[in-house]
Amino acid sequence: MAWYPLVSSWMHEADPSAGRPVEAYLATQALVEPILISRFRSCNLHFYDTDVADCRDKILDRLERRLAEPMEFKVKLAPLHEERMEAISLASSAIHAAFVFELDADPASRGYIVRLLTAGRQIWAGEYPDGQYDSRTSTLSVQVPAGHLRHGEFYVLELRSAVKEDLVAAREFHIVRVEALHLLRVASYSIVGSHADFAPSVKYRAVFHDAGSGAEVVDLINLPCPEGGRLPIDVAYGQLGHEQDVRLSVSAHGADRAPTYFACIRAVRHESLKSRRGFVARMARNIAHEYALRKTPEESLEGLPIEEIPARGAQEAEGRVATLLAKSAVERLPERTRAMLLEHEIEGRSWAEIARTYGISEAKAKQDVSRALTKVSEVVLAGESEAARGAVQRVVDWIKGTLVDFVPVRHNKEKDNVH
Repeated sequence: MAWYPLVSSWMHEADPSAGRPVEAYLATQALVEPILISRFRSCNLHFYDTDVADCRDKILDRLERRLAEPMEFKVKLAPLHEERMEAISLASSAIHAAFVFELDADPASRGYIVRLLTAGRQIWAGEYPDGQYDSRTSTLSVQVPAGHLRHGEFYVLELRSAVKEDLVAAREFHIVRVEALHLLRVASYSIVGSHADFAPSVKYRAVFHDAGSGAEVVDLINLPCPEGGRLPIDVAYGQLGHEQDVRLSVSAHGADRAPTYFACIRAVRHESLKSRRGFVARMARNIAHEYALRKTPEESLEGLPIEEIPARGAQEAEGRVATLLAKSAVERLPERTRAMLLEHEIEGRSWAEIARTYGISEAKAKQDVSRALTKVSEVVLAGESEAARGAVQRVVDWIKGTLVDFVPVRHNKEKDNVH
């Protein structure tokens, strides 16, 4: 059996009461292997025990290397146009950006056409019938696919009438992709801002502001640029709040009218056992998906029946609709049921532990979660007039295997409030 001392110590540090580090290591293996099997099945991969072992070792190898390296995060910075300050923040996993147009006049009789332009060139268009106009608030909600939006780019979103294509409203904005910094241990770390304009002969200033309130969080001056295009910004562990969206602005220190470069970041601290298990689970799902795609011939992925679309994963265009449906259905589950589902599938807690926490029997806990998963799968398959045999169970397996991908792990407070 391969031994990963840093991984073992890291997991044991979060829960020293669990026994020796080797027991924490074995528990990590037990967490990873069902995730690999579930993801392999969802990718329609014919696999063997050796595939599971190879992929498991790759996950642990990668995590061991990350724990051995200094915490350094490369963040791509984009130039800020001062006259166009509106910035739309998008998480890296976002599927679309949402916009709301407030309309003074009555809705267009035949609806609207929405056009997305950059540098005067149309790159996307969508149709919105008049039925999507909200007469109560006099607004029209528009969703732009995130695949058309690049970090730092400037865009114009035009709303035109469908008949004469008269311009009704327009929005100008920049896109800011939120980059997550996974802080695996309590230590200082470095954010390496990258842009081709950065020069070693210049000293820089880096200012962090809360993305919501705009309040200044950190202000660092006279930062050296040892290498062209790369600016290291050293940050103490506690300076940025956990999961706080922060806007980073960088400019030449002391220079008048110097160009400003920006990014949006989110520091994610992995201190608790729950958070570390969630991080390992996410890594396992990502690596398993990469592994499965390399092992599976493209022709074997073609012509899948419609009930297999969710199993292709949220990274496939068809699976995005299924992911949105599943995410919405999970969020609407009763708080206690949702908490039990996440604790079992993401944190790896046993049914006995969950039953004791909520003062119910193991059978009741299993039954509530099983029924909830079946309801969620039925929502995903609702558009199918005749789902194939076994489709519900396949979707249930897919949901269990991808929970970490679309459900934020932040249910501790919900659990604490359950009696």
